[in-house]
Amino acid sequence: MQHDLAPILRVIDAAGLGELRNPVFVRSMVERAGLFYDARRLYGSDNRFMRPQPGGGLWQCPIQMATMLVYLSNLGIRTMLEIGTVRGCHAARTLHGLLVDCSDSWRRRPRRTVCPAPSQATGWTTTIISAYLRRFGLEVCQTVDLASVDLLDRELPNVWRTHDVAITLALIDGNGTITPALLPSYDLVFIDGDHSYPGVSGDYKRYGPLARRAIMFHDVADSFCHDVRRFWSEVRQLNAWNTTIHEFTLRGAPEDAKEPPLMGFGVLELVW
Repeated sequence: MQHDLAPILRVIDAAGLGELRNPVFVRSMVERAGLFYDARRLYGSDNRFMRPQPGGGLWQCPIQMATMLVYLSNLGIRTMLEIGTVRGCHAARTLHGLLVDCSDSWRRRPRRTVCPAPSQATGWTTTIISAYLRRFGLEVCQTVDLASVDLLDRELPNVWRTHDVAITLALIDGNGTITPALLPSYDLVFIDGDHSYPGVSGDYKRYGPLARRAIMFHDVADSFCHDVRRFWSEVRQLNAWNTTIHEFTLRGAPEDAKEPPLMGFGVLELVW
């Protein structure tokens, strides 16, 4: 049976580079892939692209992912490291049994939301980013995840091989040992792991120095990820003198302005 990602990977392979640098084209590609099912219906106007049930899909806002990808296509990225590849914030927190405190200031209704269970997370974002950047010269994508949890979509390694997506899954154990070992440096380091303040700041201190061109974070504007928003605010101020800062935080339609800020990518483009 064909994996649900296969049609999108074929679109990426067949499209011209001009099309892949067109945010409208890339956005439609992301929408076609489908968004991860979330019963809270947080995607706003993009809820119509949500898959009908858990299991696969992108935990993304299509316009954010599309504009981020087009931006990255111009950086000449040959090597990439991603932290938190398969699960990101949601699994890291659930693994540690934490609750996310959510203050819904828009509607003045405080509430608590439990992060989705690890069984609900996917590696689709990693796959699409890697397949897309491969068209612009990406040769190596190493991804790091927790050794204590199995890869959730067990078909993904087969998808990577079938579609020649250059992803190598590295696992980190309880002692911090990563197997296989990381490269000395990467053009792009993408941090999307433990979303607690110690987690994201620790990942930045450990893996940020490996970046040659850019360091990217996810959920920098998310109203449910207070610690990431706090860290992003701090790190962009500390690095204003030696980086060009890019944010991709738009929502899908004007009416989404009434909704809580969701997700968002932040990039520190290094200036040498």
